Amino acid sequence: LNWSSSYFSSGIIIEGIGDTYSFYPLIGACDPWGGPLRCYEDSTIGYYNTGMFSSCDTTYVGIEENQKINIVSVFPNPTKDKIEITATKKIIAIELYDIRGVQLLTTTEQVIDISTLPKGMYLLKILFNENISYQKILKE
Repeated sequence: LNWSSSYFSSGIIIEGIGDTYSFYPLIGACDPWGGPLRCYEDSTIGYYNTGMFSSCDTTYVGIEENQKINIVSVFPNPTKDKIEITATKKIIAIELYDIRGVQLLTTTEQVIDISTLPKGMYLLKILFNENISYQKILKE
């Protein structure tokens, strides 16, 4: 392995994530066709494994899996002022995030007033004992 690139970091490499110096590579450091963030494993390099991630193997959860659960209903959607969440299981907490991933609120209330929020897309994270459901909300 020959590291002749000036983009190699001096931080600790964490398997499957990146390194502690720069988690996201600098512009031009990676092939743009492969995307900006890489997951990798290499048995020749000693990694610091935090235990948070077992490997680069990824399981994608999509709409198909969420529809099989079918325990949450969010309405009206789109909405102008309030959203109501109903579920067939006990809701532990509800978190609301903006499009940048900033958490706007945490509540256990199943009717949420979003009238003061600007128009746009939001994400609800609904936590149950065994499941987490993500729902997109459009504020008009």
